[in-house]
Amino acid sequence: MIKKIKTYSFELTLFFALSIVFLMCFYDLKYNIEDLGMKFSILGNGRFYLIACLILFLLYIGIVLLIRKKFINDNNIHWWFLFLSLFLGILYLFLAPFFTGSDEHNHFYRVYEISSGTLITPSKTIIGSELPKSLNDTFLKGGGTNIDIKYNKISSMKKVKLNSEKTMQYGESWDNQYNNTALYSPLQYLPHVLGLKIGTIFTNSVYYLGIFSRFFNLLFYSLIGTFALKILPKNKLFVSLILLSPVMLQCASTLSADAFTLSMVVLFISYLLKCHYQKNKLKLYDFVIMTGLAIMISLCKIVYLPFVFLMILLENEKFTYDKKQKWAYILFTFILSVIISLLWLNVTDSYFKIAYPNSELQKAFVFSNPIEYIVINIRTYCMNFVTYIENMFIGSEMYHSQLKIPSLFSYLYILIIVFSIFNDKSKNNINKYFKYFVGVIILGTIVLLNAALYVQCTAQFSGIGIEKIIGIQGRYFIPILILIVFLIPRVKTKFKIKYEYLYEAAIILNFVVYGYMMIHFGIYL
Repeated sequence: MIKKIKTYSFELTLFFALSIVFLMCFYDLKYNIEDLGMKFSILGNGRFYLIACLILFLLYIGIVLLIRKKFINDNNIHWWFLFLSLFLGILYLFLAPFFTGSDEHNHFYRVYEISSGTLITPSKTIIGSELPKSLNDTFLKGGGTNIDIKYNKISSMKKVKLNSEKTMQYGESWDNQYNNTALYSPLQYLPHVLGLKIGTIFTNSVYYLGIFSRFFNLLFYSLIGTFALKILPKNKLFVSLILLSPVMLQCASTLSADAFTLSMVVLFISYLLKCHYQKNKLKLYDFVIMTGLAIMISLCKIVYLPFVFLMILLENEKFTYDKKQKWAYILFTFILSVIISLLWLNVTDSYFKIAYPNSELQKAFVFSNPIEYIVINIRTYCMNFVTYIENMFIGSEMYHSQLKIPSLFSYLYILIIVFSIFNDKSKNNINKYFKYFVGVIILGTIVLLNAALYVQCTAQFSGIGIEKIIGIQGRYFIPILILIVFLIPRVKTKFKIKYEYLYEAAIILNFVVYGYMMIHFGIYL
């Protein structure tokens, strides 16, 4: 008995910690109910929460026992990611009612528009298509805003049936504008559209069509992540834990387009490293795949365009004609990516004139006051750097900033990520000059990210020449974080934690988020 306790001491510690957290959540539940003018009762409105917690406990114990029976290593970690990303992601999918994701109603309108064959949103005097009125009716049944939807509203939302004949011109009022998602490329919504199309075979409920669309976004994210981890030659534990973080699983289990973008970035980096570490020369399909991924990344978010130059990592010997062919290929890929991105920006240029009229004024301010703009960038990061770090993996930005999760859990997940870096013992045979170049790529990406958000979000919602940049979120830095591994030298230390322990710690922090989700979305109502 004592031997078994020692064997599972780490798991018992996590189990005890999870119990304490759920008790803390239960304490918050009492005050949430009383704030609504309801009388708190453990056997009354608290019983649903207790039952849900018991189910989560049993699920957690089952996963722990499975992990301890089947050990995790670099050879099978991609299969573990596939299983856990789908398992944990599906819990996120159903614990968060539809439309509770950040701007999820706007994403849904854009998804339906693309599924109907309209790849470019019409924009004359307003931005929007003629779409079924039932889409907006479902959203209004939930409250009309992302932050009002609770579990007790799901039943009425599910009753709204898709009626493609009764349509409305979207863009005429605030509750059904989708100016921001109209800017997104149709490429980013391919998984969502596929899910929606398949969903129409089984149901005509708008709510369930959204759930189908969510699931295929999650499925695509899991499959791409699995393949990326399989071909990744090093730091597999580090990347897999990033992809399993609550923020990333929240994006993948809602209609957010960021899950597609970030999975493409991870796949691009993984394939690039695979080509770097392989002994053979590059084949034609290698060039095609890397060019295709580079184009997709820049089309999804042009701020990640500097990532194309990571291909400088490839050694001259990998090319048939050495250095000349290498640089010709890199320049060709970069120019092609820029052209395609600019073509899409040109298509959406009219959107800015209608929905973001202040953008041109903000551009003029930046060009007229370059020194002040630099100061604004520095000031923004001095004021908010800690906030960006806190919200990178877990944080208050989840689900349209609805979950008030203590910062302690954010720092715990950061600690897990740090431990995963130390666990990697593979040799980092990256040229030191390339490390400097990666630093330049990181800086260039941050500059583009800041400029995009200052010109669009800050100008529209805060004004011209405002003293800080608005709209930066922690998850935007995840691709940059993955690049930082290039800069970290191999740490010669005996310090090492089993993969299972880090995975179990990551899982328990996801379960902590589930507890806060159940409280906020009103499982007791």
